[in-house]
Amino acid sequence: MTVLLVDDQISILSGLISGLDWNNLGITSIKTADNAAQAKEILRQEPVDIMLCDIEMPPTNGFALLRWVQERFSGVVCIFLTAHAEFEYAQEAVKLGSFDYILQPAPYAEIEAAVERAACKVREAENERRYSAYVQYRGEKDGEAPNRAEQTPVQRAMDYIRRNIDKDLSRADIAE
Repeated sequence: MTVLLVDDQISILSGLISGLDWNNLGITSIKTADNAAQAKEILRQEPVDIMLCDIEMPPTNGFALLRWVQERFSGVVCIFLTAHAEFEYAQEAVKLGSFDYILQPAPYAEIEAAVERAACKVREAENERRYSAYVQYRGEKDGEAPNRAEQTPVQRAMDYIRRNIDKDLSRADIAE
């Protein structure tokens, strides 16, 4: 999973990189940008799952960047990290569909919790996409799985594995 950190203050970027336990959060790649133009270039070059973004980054802002991202890429989860406590900023973030809005300075644990929730959302969306592709492959109507009573034990096990593909599965879990 890839995260993009966007902030015009290099000290914030450095603090986020060193202060969070990215491996524990399932983040395998961390990209940084100190302005919206750099962020756009990174987003054009490779997929990004989660974007942690400041709001005020002259000459533009994080809201404009999120609008740009939403027009071009689906599934990027945005968390705003900002020192701006004004209601209008939070309101705009909500209108744009931001996943979270964290006021700085914030404890690293709070930021990690938000990233963990965002990563969970990304994994759920990926599981849903995979399941939809499987349903389409099988020729079933979306959301209409075969009747459990009509499934063989192997089919039920395969269905369970597909729904929980991102989790550590044991044989006992699958056997249930």
